[in-house]
Amino acid sequence: MTKKHTILLLGLIFAEIVLFGCGSPRERSNDKMKAALLEYRDYQEKQAMLAMATPEQAKKIEAELEILQTKALKMMQEAVKEDPTNIDAINNYGLFLQGTGYPNEAIPVFLQGLSMLPKPPFQGEKPVRDSLQNLYVGFHNYIANCYMMLPGKADSALYYAELIKDEFPSLYAKIARQAGIQLQAQKKFDEAIKYFEASVDAYLPALLRNRNDENIEGNEKSAYNLEQAYRARAKAQGKAKPSKEDYAKIIAGYEKAIASMEKAGLGARNLPNYMRYADVAAEAGELKKADEAYRKAVELNTNPRNVAPRTNYGLFLKDNRRAREAIEVLKKVVEDNPDYALGYYNLATAMIDAGRKAEAMPLLKKYVELGLKDPTEKKNAEIIKKEFKL
Repeated sequence: MTKKHTILLLGLIFAEIVLFGCGSPRERSNDKMKAALLEYRDYQEKQAMLAMATPEQAKKIEAELEILQTKALKMMQEAVKEDPTNIDAINNYGLFLQGTGYPNEAIPVFLQGLSMLPKPPFQGEKPVRDSLQNLYVGFHNYIANCYMMLPGKADSALYYAELIKDEFPSLYAKIARQAGIQLQAQKKFDEAIKYFEASVDAYLPALLRNRNDENIEGNEKSAYNLEQAYRARAKAQGKAKPSKEDYAKIIAGYEKAIASMEKAGLGARNLPNYMRYADVAAEAGELKKADEAYRKAVELNTNPRNVAPRTNYGLFLKDNRRAREAIEVLKKVVEDNPDYALGYYNLATAMIDAGRKAEAMPLLKKYVELGLKDPTEKKNAEIIKKEFKL
């Protein structure tokens, strides 16, 4: 057992197990499971001690962890064997295996629990229906996550995630993206694109349900993965860049990702999506969309030290013969970041394009001064110094 192993949240189920004695199989099963969870609680406490332990102490703690894990595992096995219908015991046993790094062994345990449930829609009083629904969703969730821990099993994970897509849209979105990544690595680009598109779509309900950082990042990555899959397919087909139709689908992907954030009330965090959207739209020749997206990115950027939004917009304007507008945008970059060498170079080139070479010369001189001290700019600074005799 290593420091990397996941700590299980078994407390919820642990709190529900009550000892009634040791008469019936269910009572004996509960007894053994409670003892196992007490061992696992000790395991968790010792595992937390590893972070502050010396190498010598860590060696001793790891040996103790191995003993506690073995004891807990044996007790859980006995609890399930004592009463194979004890679904809480089965659940805990599976979670223990999953959390201690044995997803392959956890899957059949979760499947055993799942097989004990009736098929939805569930019947009975509302508390009964809710309990069955929670178990049904929980087992599918655990199985999907176990398959995702196994190499090449994204399709199996996706099967179980799709069955609870309405209850766990974020799980489906995450697994669909991972499936796309695996398929793209196998050069199955069409299938990868299909799953990336499904992931982009699923992040809308995911964000509406939970506006956490994981879903925000997943939303951004899904749109980016979709773009990269189209680019990879074009390259595999011997093309320098995606087709016009492919660009349209890439742009649509970013538009969906942006809209999902807006609908979830997270528009202020759409900067990464707008940046990629603007760059792709510009590359595709969708100049109006690019201009609007760059403007929005500049508006959303609250960090003056983040030069990318204004720089990219300024260069876009310059490249599209709008040098006067570019100057105003790029001037702000230099004002906010007086030590940013490349900012002076970009502004100077916009000045030259606007026919204001005399005003550009002091900027180029400043660029050379700063650029010669910057390893990433030194070579170009030397060329500019020689070319303009600065």
